[in-house]
Amino acid sequence: MPGVVLLGPRQVGKTTLARKIAAAWQAGAVYLDLKRPPYRQRLTDADAYLRAQELTRTG
Repeated sequence: MPGVVLLGPRQVGKTTLARKIAAAWQAGAVYLDLKRPPYRQRLTDADAYLRAQELTRTG
């Protein structure tokens, strides 16, 4: 599963860009805001999380 990380200063449009890309991505996308603890918690075992996301998409 490909991944994209957007880094940069505050208030330059990272979230807006990420959400627009996710909405337009035909294969589906998962948006994680790593400033939020619940999202960071999902990635404590990143391999397992990403495998589960891939299985969800492929059925």
